[in-house]
Amino acid sequence: AHATDARQLRRIIAAERGIVRAEMQDQRTTSFTVQSRLTTPTTVYVVHRQSEEWEVTDAPSEPERIAGANLYAVHLKAGERRTVAIRETRPLERELSLASPETTDLLATYVATPDADPALKASLDGLLGLHRQLVDQAQLIESLRERLGEYRARQDELSAEIVALAKARTGDVLARHLQQRLREISDRVQLTTIAIVDAQEKSLVARVSYADAIAE
Repeated sequence: AHATDARQLRRIIAAERGIVRAEMQDQRTTSFTVQSRLTTPTTVYVVHRQSEEWEVTDAPSEPERIAGANLYAVHLKAGERRTVAIRETRPLERELSLASPETTDLLATYVATPDADPALKASLDGLLGLHRQLVDQAQLIESLRERLGEYRARQDELSAEIVALAKARTGDVLARHLQQRLREISDRVQLTTIAIVDAQEKSLVARVSYADAIAE
């Protein structure tokens, strides 16, 4: 048997000052693979123990209750191999911090559902938009820093090559070319540094806006 678990936000009960009280639903899917080695149709039984707090929402057949476990009949053709799934859900309430990335993911999934309250959806869309700005700016800053590191490494390489050529008798043409390349790379370093500062300022504005929206 193989089990997979998931958690879904079903309904927002209340939201105040960065904390959301929500109705959640844990979901568990247990998969069984069975195979018949007979030359005639047969029925096998899958045994599944169910906890009291979980409710089976989908199964291959109606269960038979034996010794505290559910037995599900699976009908197989001769030589057939099948994978069947038993799906269970469990309701629960949780208080979620809007500052948590996990909460942001849950809210993004929630607002995409048709059951989301329109007024709340509009408010959450704005909050999620601010969060996306934060993520985008963080990714941009990381990308610019990587690029800046590459430019500076190339600066060092060019400088070393120019110094080496200065000792050679026949390297004037190549040296002038490398010096031009060094000036171009230096310009790129300057522009990239300015871009990083600009992105950091935008990130600060987005962070303050997000924190203010969470506090409301």
